[in-house]
Amino acid sequence: MPRMHCREAAFKIDVLIVGGGISGLACAYALGRSGHRVRVLEKTDGNLRGAGVRMPPNLTKILVEWGLEDELKKCQPCRKTTFISYDNGDTLGVLEWQEDVLEEAGGQFLLIRYDDLYKMLRNLALSAGATISYDSTVTAVESAPTPCVHVNGTILTADLIIGADGGKSLLREFVTKEEDTGTNGGHTFYTVFIPIEQVASMDSRLAKWAHAPQWPIVMGDDRCALGFPTRTDYCFTVVWPDAEVPGASDVPEGWDTCPTSKLDLSEYDRTPGRRLFNLAPIAQRAKYVYRDRIKDWVDHSGRVVLVGEAAHPSIPHSTHGVSMAIEDAEALGVLMSHLSSPEQIPQLTEGFQELRQKRCDFIHFGEMSNWAFSMMPPGEERDSRNTLLRESLKTGIEHWDDGMLREQWEQIEVGFAYHMREAAEDWWMKWGSLGNGVKSNGVVPIKIGIS
Repeated sequence: MPRMHCREAAFKIDVLIVGGGISGLACAYALGRSGHRVRVLEKTDGNLRGAGVRMPPNLTKILVEWGLEDELKKCQPCRKTTFISYDNGDTLGVLEWQEDVLEEAGGQFLLIRYDDLYKMLRNLALSAGATISYDSTVTAVESAPTPCVHVNGTILTADLIIGADGGKSLLREFVTKEEDTGTNGGHTFYTVFIPIEQVASMDSRLAKWAHAPQWPIVMGDDRCALGFPTRTDYCFTVVWPDAEVPGASDVPEGWDTCPTSKLDLSEYDRTPGRRLFNLAPIAQRAKYVYRDRIKDWVDHSGRVVLVGEAAHPSIPHSTHGVSMAIEDAEALGVLMSHLSSPEQIPQLTEGFQELRQKRCDFIHFGEMSNWAFSMMPPGEERDSRNTLLRESLKTGIEHWDDGMLREQWEQIEVGFAYHMREAAEDWWMKWGSLGNGVKSNGVVPIKIGIS
C-alpha cells in the first residue's frame, strides 16, 4: 500500500525534537511529511535497546498508512493470550481476538522487536527530510524570547520544541516547573531474546511457543512473566520484586544488562518460563519507576510540547506504551499540517494535549489494572480471577456466536478501533479553524482487554 497522501502545511516551521527513540522518530516523520523542517537530537549513539513490542490494531493501521505495509507483513501476528499459573504451570484461561473483530478494528495485532521498529521509523524520518544528530545531549531549554535548547555547548533555536526524551525527562521538568518525582515501583523487568530455532528445538513444552501467534502471561504472587515470538527471536520478560534480588533496589533508572542468574527461579520449575529465561546468560534490565500523571504537556508559550513517555509515562513493556507514542506523533502531525501562521502554533499544541490526554490517561490506568490482575496474591480475589479465566477454556472458537463477537467488539472498540488521524481531523473541523481557543473533542476512551 502506498503512503497516504499528506497535506503540506501552508506555513512551514523549524522543529527541534529532543529524543530520538520511537516517539521522537515518529514525530519527525509525521511533521516532516507535512513540510516542516525537523531536527532530532538524540543523546546516545543511536544504538538504542529495547525489548519486544506488541503492536495492536490502533498502531498498525497508522504504520500501514505511513507506507509500512510490506514491512509489517514480515511481522509475527498475535491472536490470543494464554494465562498460566506461576505456581504449577497450569493453563488458567485464554483471551482470543477473533478475525472478524480485528477486521472491524481496521488493523492487525502484530509482534516485533524494538530495534526492527526503530529502524523502520528512522528510515521514515530520514525519507521525510529530518536530520538526526546523535551524541547530542540537551542540558537546558528556553521558550522566550525564542524557543531554544542548549546542546553540546551550542544554542539551537526553533519555532517549536518537542520533548520526546522519555520517562526521566528534562523537558517535562521545564514544562511543569517541578523537579522530577519518580518513585521506585518496587519491580524490575528482565528481558531475554532466544533465537526462534533454539526454542523450536527444545522439548514439546517449550517448542510449542516458538511460532505460536500469541503472548502467554505467567501469573504469580507479586510477579509475572510474558513472552512472544518475533520474526527472529523469542522475547521473554520476567517482572520480579526488587526485594528478592540482591542489589536491585540500588540499580539506577534506565536500561542496562545483568546475568540471568541474578533471579532465583528454582521454585518455578513447573512453568515454561524458568527454562526459557535461563536459555540466555544475559538479560536486559529496566527498573520500573512510577510517576504521577501531569496536568500540563505544553509550556506557557505554547511552543514547547511533550509527547510519548515524557508526557504520559507508562509501565515498561505495556501493550500500549508504543502505540500511545505513535498516536501522539500522528495527532501532532495532522494538526501541524493545518498550520498557516506562527500565531497558530500555541492553539495547535494546546489542541494536541486536549485531543490526547484523556485517552492516554485512561489507557494507562487500564494497563495498571491489568498488571495488578496478573500479580494478585493468594486469596479470594485471585480465586475469583482464576475461576473467571477457567470459564474461557470451556468454549472454543467454533462455539463463538454473534452475541459473543459483539461483546468482544464492545470491549475493544475504542482501544483497538480508534483511528488517530480521523480523530485529529475531526478536532480540526470542529475547533481548529475557529482560531479562538481550544475545546474538548469529547473523545472518551474505554478500557480494553488484558495487556
